[in-house]
Amino acid sequence: MASHAKTEGVIHILISKDSSSLICEVVDSGDGMDTGNAELPLTGMGNRSRLFSGIGINNVHER
Repeated sequence: MASHAKTEGVIHILISKDSSSLICEVVDSGDGMDTGNAELPLTGMGNRSRLFSGIGINNVHER
């Protein structure tokens, strides 16, 4: 049985410039989400118990 205990994660945002490109890399060491819930943030219907939950994912998906 999988554990659902939350652990702290770290997000690193690395930005660099190539000769003609801006490179943005996001590295996330968090627990992630269950595959059954993966589509919910994209539809805006996920759990909103935490402030700003899913806003970044929804914003990127809409663009």
